Amino acid sequence: MADVTITGGTGYVGRALIGRLIADRHAVTALARAASRARVPAGARIVEGSALRAADVAASLTDGCTLVLLVGTPHPNPGKAREFGEVDLESVKAAASAIRGSTVRHVIYLSVAHPAPIMHAYIAVRSEGERLLADTGVPLTVLRPW
Repeated sequence: MADVTITGGTGYVGRALIGRLIADRHAVTALARAASRARVPAGARIVEGSALRAADVAASLTDGCTLVLLVGTPHPNPGKAREFGEVDLESVKAAASAIRGSTVRHVIYLSVAHPAPIMHAYIAVRSEGERLLADTGVPLTVLRPW
């Protein structure tokens, strides 16, 4: 059993992951905005806040937890380049700031496969997120689904 904190836990992937982690008897904390609390699966501890603010991310962390970063612009496409920077990248900046000096033992970041040629802005934001997280020195696993 492990402590897992999730940002983006109210989305499609996050809800399924939280459900599975709880079924496997992990202690799960979900950072969620007030308007999204009802979307967090039962059994998870909810910390109300924004994944775009380092203080809120820090408040959701438990001692020695694994942090899973799932925040992302829904249905990404080339027309959403501004959102990638304002949401996706800002959430990673907040997480990187929050975990510096924390007891987080591992970070898992849902990125993107890099050979998606039409998605230049999305790949650039996700690559920058990978770099920011790697620079924290906390062990990092990057998932690049296609």
